[in-house]
Amino acid sequence: MTPIYKMTFRDRLALDRTYLAKERTILAYTRTGLALIGVGLFVYKFITLEYYIHLIVTVAITLPGIIITVYGIVRTFS
Repeated sequence: MTPIYKMTFRDRLALDRTYLAKERTILAYTRTGLALIGVGLFVYKFITLEYYIHLIVTVAITLPGIIITVYGIVRTFS
């Protein structure tokens, strides 16, 4: 049985662009999330504050990084 629609070179390039855009998006989410996690760990290791303030600041920076990374991965692969 012959296909109803034959894919042209232009269609193939469009699919390639879509794939690369999706890949670029997941890399951006991952890069942003890991940067926030890195800043949070830097604050935890090298910034001296009172214990509770130190813990709150570290969690306030690290948690969004984890959320952004997971959100980007789930959004990309769903």
